[in-house]
Amino acid sequence: MRSKWINRVLSVALLFTTLTTSVSYTFTTAYAEEAGASTQQSAQSGVSWPEAPEISAGNGILIDADTGAILYEKNAYTKCYPASTTKILTGLLTVENCSMDETVTFSRAAANSVTWEDSNLATKVGEQYTVEQALYGLLLYSANEIAYGLAEHVGGSLENFVEMMNARARELGAVNTHFANASGLYDPNHYTTAYDLALIAREAMKNADFRRIVSTQHATIPWHGHDYDRVLTNKNRLLSAYPGALGIKTGYTRAAGRCLAFAAERDGMTLIGTVLACPDWFTQAAALLDQTFDRYEMYQAMAENETVAQLPVLDGVIDWVGVTLRQPLSGPVAKGTIPSVRLTLPESLQAGFGTQEAIGVAELIDGDATIATALLYPAQSVGERTFLTGLGQAVRGWLVLGE
Repeated sequence: MRSKWINRVLSVALLFTTLTTSVSYTFTTAYAEEAGASTQQSAQSGVSWPEAPEISAGNGILIDADTGAILYEKNAYTKCYPASTTKILTGLLTVENCSMDETVTFSRAAANSVTWEDSNLATKVGEQYTVEQALYGLLLYSANEIAYGLAEHVGGSLENFVEMMNARARELGAVNTHFANASGLYDPNHYTTAYDLALIAREAMKNADFRRIVSTQHATIPWHGHDYDRVLTNKNRLLSAYPGALGIKTGYTRAAGRCLAFAAERDGMTLIGTVLACPDWFTQAAALLDQTFDRYEMYQAMAENETVAQLPVLDGVIDWVGVTLRQPLSGPVAKGTIPSVRLTLPESLQAGFGTQEAIGVAELIDGDATIATALLYPAQSVGERTFLTGLGQAVRGWLVLGE
């Protein structure tokens, strides 16, 4: 059941027990469930970001992985060709719909879907890999026939899988993206934006299997027709050259140029970025990461399970209930910046509630923009006061007074 907007004067008792005293707090009294998911990036206008670095890529973006906050962008909403970074979504749909030990059998259409100049493993008709082995071929070696075979395995046909890709992209908010195949080979109707690709990459990196595979530098898979296995080397050179690199995928076609989706972690901050049409892709990605890590830090304003307020309870077995977060309220801020926190809560709660429905939202604010949000929940369930429970409370009160 969705909460209704409540517009009243707020009167709450605050219990900021573990917050730094330099953070300021403001309150509003309107809350709706539509306020957003547990952690959500918002518009970046009004944020006091440092001056952004310049990159040679035609299109690029860098976001905080936890909140989605945009820390840098250049032509990030312009449509362009993604090349084999397309395989990020192919891999994501595979790990979301398959177990790693399933067997993928390659059809004639899949095996014959590539030419000699395409990136491929020369997979033959009827050859088999496990899903995990196929994913190494897809995400490390960027084999195009592996993308086709996985598409058939997951979707039943390439056409159905492409429909799944476009539906999943829309779910993630990648509304300026359209896929026509599972590999990223050129098609005029196959396009994305740097921003949309970052959204897809961010979602993919939340999956443990996907994250493990794209962070692997070398993997061994069977080499059919040989007495020894094949060793695949990840084409993403950041993994071996950049400290803290986590993946994720390279891409190249003549139409797209060099494309790279990348991720790295340092000092508790994880960044995800994309550079498209970028001749010196690895150098530019490393420079963008370095400059951003140097300029930003993660700021935690509230801890997980922290009690941040007390709300009065109407007609309840208790008169007050604590308000807590189920995750930290944290986000990236320019170093030396002290953000503020805004809590949006109702004036009071009517008894008869549990702990599963959000009752408010906490926002981390920098300037005029929200960097991150976290939903607020009652710390405990509170039942309605009946005549008997009210009488029991009164008796206990008399006994205490009589001591």
